[in-house]
Amino acid sequence: MLKKIEIENFLTIEKCVIEPSDKITAIIGESGSGKSLIIKAIDCVFSQKVDTSIVGNFADFSKVSLLFQLSDEQRKALSDFGIFDDEVIFTKVIKRGATKVLINHEPVTAKIVSSLKGLFLSIVSQDYRFEIFSSDKLLKTIDTRVDRSVINDFKDRFLGYEKLKNTIVELQCKLNEIADKHPEILLEAIEKVNPKRGEYDELLDKLNRVKNSKLAMDIAREAVFELYEKEGSVEDFLGRLVSNLDRLETQSFKFSSKDALNEALELIRSAKDELYDVLNQDLSDIDVDKINARLFQLEKLKREFGKDLDEIIEQKEQLKSLIDEKEEILRKIDDLKGRLEERERIMIDCAKRLSLERKKVADLLEKRIKEHLAELNMENSKVKIAFDQGKVTHLGFDRVDILFSANPDIEPDSIDKVASGGEKSRFILALKVALSELSKVSETVIFDEIESGLSNRALEKLTAMIRDYSKANQILLVTHSDRMLEVADRVYRVDKEFIDGKSISKLEIVM
Repeated sequence: MLKKIEIENFLTIEKCVIEPSDKITAIIGESGSGKSLIIKAIDCVFSQKVDTSIVGNFADFSKVSLLFQLSDEQRKALSDFGIFDDEVIFTKVIKRGATKVLINHEPVTAKIVSSLKGLFLSIVSQDYRFEIFSSDKLLKTIDTRVDRSVINDFKDRFLGYEKLKNTIVELQCKLNEIADKHPEILLEAIEKVNPKRGEYDELLDKLNRVKNSKLAMDIAREAVFELYEKEGSVEDFLGRLVSNLDRLETQSFKFSSKDALNEALELIRSAKDELYDVLNQDLSDIDVDKINARLFQLEKLKREFGKDLDEIIEQKEQLKSLIDEKEEILRKIDDLKGRLEERERIMIDCAKRLSLERKKVADLLEKRIKEHLAELNMENSKVKIAFDQGKVTHLGFDRVDILFSANPDIEPDSIDKVASGGEKSRFILALKVALSELSKVSETVIFDEIESGLSNRALEKLTAMIRDYSKANQILLVTHSDRMLEVADRVYRVDKEFIDGKSISKLEIVM
């Protein structure tokens, strides 16, 4: 229930405070006095987008606060946001460059407050009438009279279906992430070269050994030639020298270095086999070109991946794991899709059952609207609650529209197409009363000039219905009609004055 409205610096309203009664509060005033600004200010609290041009000339910001005493349903809804008080105050502060929204003085997003609007109040006027005809809101009201087991059964099936569908989506996202890494292409590139751990160093070592062996052979070849093979080799020379020194000794000539020369000759001869082994080593089994070609392959692979070979070999195993994971995910998705189809079939069956139950309640709602229209001298009116089937949501696949015709020879259609101003007013009231009876939930309703275009007789009927409607609901009437004032138990008057070059809408309580 709305307990207090406070508005500051909202266009021509400098400051006003309204404390609505529990039943019917009327706000009266001449056209252009500022009555509609009060509705606009209330609505802006719940709007996600606000025109900052509504900031008045009395300060640099506007402020609108709405204080509600909470019902059980409202308290339960707010508990999801950590609010457990018996009252709640919604505040919108509007500056020319920005806005701020608060619940119990704590900042929240405009989206959160907007989502709560239907729970706290309803506005009925030429500008805000669409709120009554919201398909979701109508369905929720209809569902208050549907067997809860039918609703819960559908919700359980829907949640199970959505959970499984989300699981498939998550798996598909993971699959896409793997696909973006192109594991098959990378693995093919690695396996084409097929590097082995330590292979690169082994090849370099082998290549170095070949190079060193060739150098050793060149050295050995020169040594063998000089020491043993050429004419006048070192071996021959030393051999002749030692023999000559032996002959001299027989003639009593002593050469002290003969033993050293003889030892040198033996050392030279002892090196012969090793030098020939070096010279005659077989390198035919080592293909240097093949080694260089392989090293080029490995180096190219390192450049392509920007990693060393050990890291690439590790990546190869990782890529294999990714491919295995991808195949496993594909198997899971195929399995889950089959289960999803079965869950969807069951969910649709539950949605059909829910729709049938809703149509039964809708028939009752049609009947009650017609009865109330008859009370308002519109007994020949036609009302149809039309069901259409759309995409399945948490509310089912039903889309609901209320069609109306005040004339028996004209088929029901959108109210904007077939109704006059007075007919719209009476139809909207009849609809609100019927919905209230259906849901058994009290609400705060703001009617903006609902009496517009009615005859005295029709107005009498309408005021009587409003009086009955107020027994279970809180009503704010923005009105021109003195007849409407007769049903109000609290009345505020709005007057506009021009003071010091400024238009000011002033509000005072008159009853």
